[in-house]
Amino acid sequence: MNYLFIIHFFPLELYPPVQNLLNQLIEKKKNVKIIVFTTYANTALNTINFSTEHIEVIRVGKSGKNLKPWQRYFTYLKFFTKATFSLFKYKPNSVLYYETLSSFPAVMYKKTFGKKAKLFIHYHEYTSKEQYKSGMLLNKIFHQLEKQIYPLANWVSHTNQQRMNFFLKDIAPIKITNTYAIPNYPPKIWYRSPNQEAHTPLKIIYVGSLGLNSMFIKEFANWVIQQNGNVVWDIYTINCTQEVKDFFQSLNTNYIQFQQPVNYKELPNVFQQYDVGVVLYKGVNLNQIHTTPNKMFEYFACGLDVWFPDVMLGGLEFAQLNGLQKMIPVNFLQLQNFEYKKFIRLKGNTDKASPNHFFCEYALSALVEKL
Repeated sequence: MNYLFIIHFFPLELYPPVQNLLNQLIEKKKNVKIIVFTTYANTALNTINFSTEHIEVIRVGKSGKNLKPWQRYFTYLKFFTKATFSLFKYKPNSVLYYETLSSFPAVMYKKTFGKKAKLFIHYHEYTSKEQYKSGMLLNKIFHQLEKQIYPLANWVSHTNQQRMNFFLKDIAPIKITNTYAIPNYPPKIWYRSPNQEAHTPLKIIYVGSLGLNSMFIKEFANWVIQQNGNVVWDIYTINCTQEVKDFFQSLNTNYIQFQQPVNYKELPNVFQQYDVGVVLYKGVNLNQIHTTPNKMFEYFACGLDVWFPDVMLGGLEFAQLNGLQKMIPVNFLQLQNFEYKKFIRLKGNTDKASPNHFFCEYALSALVEKL
């Protein structure tokens, strides 16, 4: 039996790109047993069952910000011990890990078996040298180990080429030849035709984590209120600090509502109820500046207009390069000048996502084939 191991420390439920990859691998149904190591989400989301005849998902402990320090350390110990032991037990042909925190078992396995074990690495986020230095000690240690095996890896990828360029500059003089960019597109099945006319009032949705210091939350919330009911904003989040909750409670408005979070596969039907999907990153670091978040593509695929901050160069470059008129850069520091009615979807004035280029079946094809 051939084995493929995927190591993804953080819960699958919080990372749509790895969910999409697993679904693509399931469809292939080759003579390969896929074993996925991850954790349980310490959130209100339901645990997704990916286990099939071809895939076994092994969850070791919980991960999340609300855990006590000893609980996190115990999960680290259990997770890395069990994943490492299983690798040496099953001796898989290929190993894919996501992010530095998942790297230790795969690095030890690669250093032991060398060319006999194919190694694939993907990063959801770009982490700068400064962030590694000031961040969690475990990440710092693991990253030093990663550097030793980068030249031996069969695949190293980021979500776009700009992030990859920063990454390669950071690890110089280490050379990597097998580099790739994989954008975070949704599945083809998500495609929805845009509503012919916008709702009255205009309905805006935000899905994802919230942070006051890293997002234009205050600016956008105040703008929504100033529209006097012409605009309403619904928020779906499972990661929200008490500071954020206190801020929204202080607004005392009916124009902004928190809704119950939903699992990833349920989002297309939710998006159909809205006109605009909003992204709010302030661009506080290179990772945010050069991001093109999966939510941009998910909103767009489901027929929504997309508003994103003009400081997000990754989103700006993507929208301009592909001529997508419904991905709209906005100056969130001068929202009083934002004439949103000029951009409201009108009948016949829509972009159509290409079935070949803006979906994960296209973006993941090379990785799926190599795995």
